[in-house]
Parts: sequence; structure tokens; C-alpha cells
Amino acid sequence: MPRRRLLIIAPDSDLRRSLEFLLEAAGYAVTPQADIATIPKDQLFDCAVLDHRAIERPGSLAELQVMSGPIVLLAGSTSPWLEDMVFRVVRKPLLGEPLIAAVEAALRSAERGRGDAK
Repeated sequence: MPRRRLLIIAPDSDLRRSLEFLLEAAGYAVTPQADIATIPKDQLFDCAVLDHRAIERPGSLAELQVMSGPIVLLAGSTSPWLEDMVFRVVRKPLLGEPLIAAVEAALRSAERGRGDAK
């Protein structure tokens, strides 16, 4: 089975590298980006991990979902309008297990959605 492709979007380079290391160690193929505007438009991803600081405008989340499937949002505080637009929220500061569990749940959900469409 091919490795699942994850998109990581985080403006902070240290956070981005940490997420990349964690998720690659969990067996995922990872593409890190500093912001939503720099995402390669010719690639599709199975899931995105998005730091809330990378959101420039609400419409960018809808654009991101088209390329990335479910979005796991990393946030330090609650934001109901954002939380309604993503698959799951993982609170910062991050711990490895909650993030990996959220990504796995998002991927399972996306798989079920594709199975229902057949």
C-alpha cells in the first residue's frame, strides 16, 4: 500500500520541521509548506495538518480542502467558526499521539467517504 500523502502548513519553521519529523516517523509522506499560497496546485494530498496561523482568510480553507481532503487544525484556543470548517482540532502545545490519532481518523473518514461514493 502506498504511503499516505500529508500536507503540512505552518508559518513557523521550527514547528513545521517538528511536524514533518513526527509524521514521517509515523510512516507518512509529507510535503511541508509555510503558507497556503505556496501549496503546489498540481498535487493532491490525503490529508492536511494546518497551523491556525497560516489561515489568511476564511475562503482559503475551502480552497485547501479541494486539494487536501480532511484538515486537521492545530490551534491554541477555540474558534468555533474555524472548528466547523475542519475535520478535527488538535490543541497546541502539541503532543505526538493526539496529532497522529487525528490524522489517522481523518484518513479513515476520507476512505469511508470514497467507499460510499462507489
